[in-house]
Amino acid sequence: LFRSRKMTSETKYTTIRETFKKPKGFGTFATQVIEPGTLIIQEKPLLVVTHAEGTTSLIEKAKSIHPNINDLTKEQEELFWSLADCHSDEGKKTQNGIFTTNALPMTKKIPLHIEPMKSGIFPLAARINHSCTPNSHFYFNESNQCMEIRTFKGLSTDQEITIPYIDIMNDHEIRSNLLLKKI
Repeated sequence: LFRSRKMTSETKYTTIRETFKKPKGFGTFATQVIEPGTLIIQEKPLLVVTHAEGTTSLIEKAKSIHPNINDLTKEQEELFWSLADCHSDEGKKTQNGIFTTNALPMTKKIPLHIEPMKSGIFPLAARINHSCTPNSHFYFNESNQCMEIRTFKGLSTDQEITIPYIDIMNDHEIRSNLLLKKI
């Protein structure tokens, strides 16, 4: 399990590598056969953003990261900037773009349409791609302040690990619109 703030491309169960699905980028893959229910990643947040009550837009939430990013070490800042920014123009990343692309809610509430009061950047979890038919799920464990990724399906070696970024019980049109806002 991954518990430090240093980025590594491998854990006991996973490796991060380039994926050739569209859009091209990185993904997280099983390094061995993994049984259902296995805790594959346990990760402390690199960055935590507390939102003002009533803040609903990810863009509005992202505006509050500026003071937090100044608290990062040089290594942590490099890790933050290594994450995807799906909102970048011509490859120029922004703090807001990285946050809105990668932030996960730090709440027990799922489905994800419920707005969390805190969101976090979890670099390993950020490399896990979305699927409307995921094989894993994420959960913020308040007792240890870690994001936990657990499989709910058995995985084979080299199988991509996926999680839902949105409530997968919504119909296709709603899911598509939610993903366009997130990504």
